[in-house]
Amino acid sequence: MSSCYKTVVAVSYPYDMSVDLIATGLEMNVQCKIKTDRPCRGVGFHHVEKWLYIACGEGNQAQIQAYSLEGQLRKVIIPKQGVFHEPCYLVMSPDNTKLFISDLDNGVIGFNTKTGDVICHYKDQKIRRYWDLKVDAGGRIFVLTTDPSCLYVLMGDHNGQLVRDLSVGNKPCSLSYGAMNKDLVITRWTAEDVEVFRFL
Repeated sequence: MSSCYKTVVAVSYPYDMSVDLIATGLEMNVQCKIKTDRPCRGVGFHHVEKWLYIACGEGNQAQIQAYSLEGQLRKVIIPKQGVFHEPCYLVMSPDNTKLFISDLDNGVIGFNTKTGDVICHYKDQKIRRYWDLKVDAGGRIFVLTTDPSCLYVLMGDHNGQLVRDLSVGNKPCSLSYGAMNKDLVITRWTAEDVEVFRFL
């Protein structure tokens, strides 16, 4: 899920190969459904172009597709072979010039949104599963991993630094970032509580 506007969010349905644009509120109305030609997972909104970038497909069929909010395909970024194995989550940088995608097996890959060029690739041999990721106002990328269960931060030249070992308890499930308090919120797969962290 990604926020497009204050009252509109985009929700992806990988195996239905679609993304719903939903107006938040009491009724949660679907304003538009975007159909893709392959399974779609991570979504991120470009606030300048007003396009929704979607990580689609797997392996050699994986690519990034950009759609208008009316559902029109506007751009396709096809990375060189081997960059993607199974792309999962996608976030846009605060200035909309870069996007970052977590790949389940192949780390975190950064792209220039204008040219589609790969600008960075972070992969730690000790990490076997990359999961959710978020970016803060300063451009730092927080990455949730599930094998082992940890929270990492990528900054500067996008080198990874361990922030927190999350191996105690159930595997982490999702990561959220609150810009107002600069908090990181982590949920677990089968736990009913959430953990709130602040990176200093």
